[in-house]
Amino acid sequence: MRFPASVLSCLLLAGVWHGAAAAAETPVVVAAENTWGDLAAQVAEPDMHVTSILNTPTLDPHLYEPTPADARLVAQATLLVANGAGYDAWLDRLAQARRGPPVPMIKADGWTGWHEGDNAHLAYNLPAVAAFVSRFIAACQAADPQHASAYEARGKTVLAAIGVSCSMLPACARRYRVSLWQPQNRFSRRWQTASVW
Repeated sequence: MRFPASVLSCLLLAGVWHGAAAAAETPVVVAAENTWGDLAAQVAEPDMHVTSILNTPTLDPHLYEPTPADARLVAQATLLVANGAGYDAWLDRLAQARRGPPVPMIKADGWTGWHEGDNAHLAYNLPAVAAFVSRFIAACQAADPQHASAYEARGKTVLAAIGVSCSMLPACARRYRVSLWQPQNRFSRRWQTASVW
C-alpha cells in the first residue's frame, strides 16, 4: 500500500512537533559544576534534563566568569544546583538576574554540618553529599509531583551507595593510616598523613 506524499509529510511533521513539545515540557536542572550535576542526574533523569555549566576540571569555579549562554540556561531552569559556600557565587548572580519568579536553588552548603569558614569543597564530605541528595529529591518532587515516586526510588539508590561509602571510610583510614579530619581543620599547621574529606 502506498501513502500519498502529503500524508507522509503530515505524519513526519506531527512527529517532529510532538518531539519538540515533549522536549519543551521536560523540566530542566542546571548545575554549576558537574560534580553536583552528576548526582542530580542520578536522581532526576530521565524525568528532568540535567545540564552542568562547568563540566571540565580545567575550569576553576572560584574564578569562572559566566557567559550569556550560561545566563540563558539559568533563565530556562526549573531547578538550580550549586555547591554554595562562596565556591560558585556567580550562579547566585545569574539566578538573581533571571526574569520571572525565583527558581529553587539546592546548595550543598545547606547541610547543617557546614558553617561559614569551613572547607568549601563539600563534594568531599559524604554527609554533606547525602544531605544534598535528600534535599534535591524533595525539590524534584515539589517541581514535578507527577514523577515523585520515581525521584524517591532513584534517590534511595544514590543514598544507599553513599551510605556504603561512609561505612567503608573508617576501615580504609585504619588500613592506610589516613586521618579522617573535619573540614574546618584543613588549614591546621600540623602535618597529617592524608585526608579523606
